[in-house]
Amino acid sequence: MKQVISAILYLLISFNCFCQSNPEATILIVACKSGILVVDGNEIGSVEADDAKKLTLSYGEHYLQLKNTTGKYNFTINVDESTKGIIKLGCDVESKIEKIRVLDKEVALSGALGNDLEKNVIGFDKDDEVTINASLLNKKGLFTVSLFEYSTGREIYKKERIISIVNDKITIPTKGVYYFLVYQEGLFSKSAKLTVDRNPSKNGNPNFNTAVKIVYDTTFTEVLNTVTRVYSTTNLEHSSRTVIKINLPSNTTYWAYWIGVGQESRTKYKTFAGTLSGVGTLLSANPLVLFGLKLIPALPMLNTPSTITYKFTDTKNAQLFINGLAYSTYNFKYADNVSTDYSLIEQNVQDLVLTMKNSSTIDGQDVDIKVVAFIVNAKWVLHE
Repeated sequence: MKQVISAILYLLISFNCFCQSNPEATILIVACKSGILVVDGNEIGSVEADDAKKLTLSYGEHYLQLKNTTGKYNFTINVDESTKGIIKLGCDVESKIEKIRVLDKEVALSGALGNDLEKNVIGFDKDDEVTINASLLNKKGLFTVSLFEYSTGREIYKKERIISIVNDKITIPTKGVYYFLVYQEGLFSKSAKLTVDRNPSKNGNPNFNTAVKIVYDTTFTEVLNTVTRVYSTTNLEHSSRTVIKINLPSNTTYWAYWIGVGQESRTKYKTFAGTLSGVGTLLSANPLVLFGLKLIPALPMLNTPSTITYKFTDTKNAQLFINGLAYSTYNFKYADNVSTDYSLIEQNVQDLVLTMKNSSTIDGQDVDIKVVAFIVNAKWVLHE
């Protein structure tokens, strides 16, 4: 009997020792994608994305794998007494994107005695997260910070009459150029510290360039294209003095004109225009436009003299000219006894009148007058 009891005790002790020599741990596996779960080379079965599956594994190293149509996702785990929690399998690892400081400066704040607002221009990608910090360097007073979309002028952020901004976050709605305005309502100018950090969009271009540059876009407007008669000095019904009002647009950057006296000059201009096929003809067929855009170096000229003199003046002096009295003129361009003449004038004159006088006692003259205004607009664009 004692031998039987001893044998049973031996078996129990042996079994207990066996269990203690092969300890196990329970883990929870969550697959980020659907597929087949494989543990140590053995298929466990199908798992659905985001579903949890409980496994009991013995202590030691185990090789986990998730297989599906898009590939294989491997994971090695060492199970021991500290093993617990959830194991994620097949998840895409997102790279950590560090914030980039795109603006760090002291900005001048215009007061009521000044009207200059400093624009801080930056390029942003769609869905960039922007973090703003700002503080007034002169302790007394309040200031305002706004962020505008450059292409539309739309204000997408504003903090008004504040002492400071701490880690305000904005998500950029569209890719493009933006600018910050920082200003205050006090009488005297102050300054503020402005820093802007950019957390790049996860779905954007990893090589996106926040730098911007200025490009210049030139447009043109035909102001005058007419033929006028300048009569002789002996004409009893009309004066030999003629004036033409020229209305330049208020935003004119520069302007160009061409004057041609008589049919020969008109024919020469038209013939010249016909030779310009392919030279900027998508922009305009007018040679004066192409000259003003610096696409051609010169316009046609006749070297034969005529009896027409022209000058530029203002409305008040034009009336003096009509009455045969002494008058003042602009000094940028004039000519005596010309059959053709042209020029490019790099200034805007809002009160502008062309005066013409015929010195012939016999022949009146038809004069072609063409004027084109050019507007140069500077704009910010992404530095791509």
